[in-house]
Amino acid sequence: MNGQHLQATVHYRTDQTIEPYGTVEGKAFSTKGTWKMDDKGQICRRYDTTPPTMTNPFCTPATAHKVGDTWTATTPDGSPRTITMKAGT
Repeated sequence: MNGQHLQATVHYRTDQTIEPYGTVEGKAFSTKGTWKMDDKGQICRRYDTTPPTMTNPFCTPATAHKVGDTWTATTPDGSPRTITMKAGT
């Protein structure tokens, strides 16, 4: 993202759909898509409309986390992103 401020929420559903939404530099975005595990052990997300700073599909290594965990990941453009897992509603 290189200096852009991003705030995003992604709802992962058991039917393998996702709903990402948030803001980049104060501009709102939202989309829908799907997720699946690939044969390399990665979680891959495919978006109807690609969110800012993301690639389509976007695949990352799948790692186990619990509700309340916070960790850092790297976006496709090399920017760090802080991720927190929250319980769904």
